[in-house]
Amino acid sequence: MAGKFLLNEFLNDCSKQIATGEDTGRAADQKKNTEYIQVSVYDLVPSKENFYSQTEIDKLKTAIELAGKVYQNLVAVPMGGGKYKVIAGHRRRLASIALVEEGKPEFEFVPCAIEETVEDAELQEIREELLLIYTNSQREKTAWDKIEEARRIRILFERMKEEKKIKGSVRALVAKELDISSGQAGRYETITKHLSDDFKQALKSDKINISSAVELAGLSSIEQQTAYEEYQATGTISIKDAKAKKQPAKPEQPEEQTPKCTDNPTTEQSDTATQDMIDTPAEPDTTDAERHNEPAMLDIPQKPTPPENQHKDAVISELLQIVHALESGADGCSYDIAGTCRKAAALLSAKE
Repeated sequence: MAGKFLLNEFLNDCSKQIATGEDTGRAADQKKNTEYIQVSVYDLVPSKENFYSQTEIDKLKTAIELAGKVYQNLVAVPMGGGKYKVIAGHRRRLASIALVEEGKPEFEFVPCAIEETVEDAELQEIREELLLIYTNSQREKTAWDKIEEARRIRILFERMKEEKKIKGSVRALVAKELDISSGQAGRYETITKHLSDDFKQALKSDKINISSAVELAGLSSIEQQTAYEEYQATGTISIKDAKAKKQPAKPEQPEEQTPKCTDNPTTEQSDTATQDMIDTPAEPDTTDAERHNEPAMLDIPQKPTPPENQHKDAVISELLQIVHALESGADGCSYDIAGTCRKAAALLSAKE
């Protein structure tokens, strides 16, 4: 976590120096407000708000044993009754307890910086949360540590944005605070809001990575459940698998538009008129042509019709009637329909 912390105005000067290593110029005067004492590991109570992974305790235990003691101060706040709540140093506490329980009592007492508390309970809660995050800023973090860290910072900004008149989007503020890109902050947020609890647990256990988690978070809850069942059966899931399970978005169908005909009635009226024409008994071709003052479009020789072909002739007659009705005033709008009917009539006649 590089650069200045946007939220450190909520810490007192000495707390800032402990958390960030920044010399505020007044830290020496403020040190009298922070007590440095040796505390038994059995009087240190882990914070319930600590979300950072407690890994590689054995490795840290070996390092402490080789050094002969814990050199870096733990940060704690008084709880009363001689007990102190650990804000920073949870892993050092566990490693020291492990050494004592191995029969090495010289590691029971560890150095602690005891932070003073403030009367405002809400402000104290914010200060403890910030100290927890800032004092862990340089540690190696798991994927889940990073996601949870971003979530906690986001909550703090949302709580204080209105009250403190903080400008900018919360996502951009989180990105700047944690020294990550806005896109990465968005991916963390997507996982927090949309990934199923089962897959969150898998991510927390480092069984899936952030890239796969982002793709899975894009699935519906039902699709995630199906994917998790497959994951349980196979023991693996990749980003490729997650992408393959996404349902492709259906393309939007453009609305059908009927070509406008300036000399024609409306589409609804034309449809009605056409249906009426189809239902009207066919008239002789010459009469229809005369009515429209134009020659018949087809001149099919008339010949006696066998009884078995009466149905075909009726179809031909109705097709021609549609052709003449459409071409008489459609101004080109029904050209394709008329042409198709004309071809159909000609083909039926030619087969006789």
